[in-house]
Amino acid sequence: MILFACTLYLGCKRNECEEYCALPPITAEGKNTFGCKVNGELFFADAPVGSRLFNFTRFACNDTGAPIRTKKALLVALSNKAGGTLLFYLDDLIPFESATKQLNRTTDPWPAEVCAEDYARYVAGGKAYQTNESFRGEVTLSRFDTLNRIVSGTFHFCAVHPPTGESVSVTDGRFDINLSTFNK
Repeated sequence: MILFACTLYLGCKRNECEEYCALPPITAEGKNTFGCKVNGELFFADAPVGSRLFNFTRFACNDTGAPIRTKKALLVALSNKAGGTLLFYLDDLIPFESATKQLNRTTDPWPAEVCAEDYARYVAGGKAYQTNESFRGEVTLSRFDTLNRIVSGTFHFCAVHPPTGESVSVTDGRFDINLSTFNK
C-alpha cells in the first residue's frame, strides 16, 4: 500500500512538472519555444509579459564612430517568472540558411549603445552578466526565414558581472520563434 501511494505521488509530481523537467526539443518550425541551463539549472521563458523578440534595422557606426543606417540585427530578450532575463543581440544579419555568430565582443548593450556588437546578457538578482572578449559564447542559427518570419537555433555562453567578477555559464540553449505570433 505504501509502495502504491509513493508510486501514485511520484506519478502526479512528474505530470505536474512535465513541461518544466526538461528542455524543449531543438526544432526549427516556429513553435515559440525557448530554454537553456544557467549554471546547470533549467531556465524557461515562461513570463507572459516581458518576453520579446525584435527584428529591426539598426544603426551601425562608420570608422569615425558616427551612426549610419545598415543591415538587419536581431535582439532576443526573454524573461521567466523567477525574475531572470536572458538576451542576445546579433548584428549584421542577412537572410541565410544557417550561421554561427560569436559572442565575443566587449560592447555596451543596445539601445544604450547604437553601435552594439554581438553579445549575450543574463540578468538575475539585480546583477547583469555579459559576454565580452574573455567570457564568450556563440549562437548558431539553424533557420532565419524572413518570408515565414521564423528564427531558430542553439546557443551557449559564459558571462561575467564586471563589478564583482562573478560569472555564469549558460549551456544547452535552444529557441524556435515565430516572429509573427511570439509577441501577441
